[in-house]
Amino acid sequence: MVRLVSSEGAAMRDRDEEAADVVSEKLRKYRKRKNTWTRRLWKYRLLLGLAGAALITLVYVRARPNSRAEAGGAQPLRKSSQPVLDEAEPVQVHRLSSLRGGGGDRKQMSGATAGGGEAGEIAAISYEVHGKVQGVFFRKHTKRVADSLGVVGWVMNTKQGTVTGEAQGAPEQVAAMENWLGTEGSPKSVIQRLEVSKRRTLPAPSFSSFSIRK
Repeated sequence: MVRLVSSEGAAMRDRDEEAADVVSEKLRKYRKRKNTWTRRLWKYRLLLGLAGAALITLVYVRARPNSRAEAGGAQPLRKSSQPVLDEAEPVQVHRLSSLRGGGGDRKQMSGATAGGGEAGEIAAISYEVHGKVQGVFFRKHTKRVADSLGVVGWVMNTKQGTVTGEAQGAPEQVAAMENWLGTEGSPKSVIQRLEVSKRRTLPAPSFSSFSIRK
């Protein structure tokens, strides 16, 4: 009887020890997994911190030249609804105006045509400029040069990406205008070629001024 009780007690102790070992093993595995996830979490946090520092450094480096320009007295760009003409434009206009032989505005054009060449002789051309001539203030510069030369007519953009128009005036004035359209243009334009058609002579101008058509 005593031996039976002793054997049952030993069996219970063995089961308890096995259960304790199982619980201990599960606890060890849980702690191991927890440590693994903890290390991964800290690794991800470190990577995020490095990425944030790199982003801040990049923003600072890009903003630094602007701050230097402001410190040096650079003026910010002004937004305007009117296109800004290049500062070199008056030089071009002045140089072309010398081709007129000292002529003035459109009022002087009539006197020049009456005094030089045949009386009432007005040269007229229709033109089309090919190249990078849209979006570079080509029409506005064309009007400025035409007004300076005393040439009347019009200019407009086309759907084909060219600029077309008509110029009328004294022969030397129209020749100067044709030369500017084919060789100079606006400062940011790239002229590939100039096509001149309907070259003719009129008894009087068909326009009273030079206009930009939409």
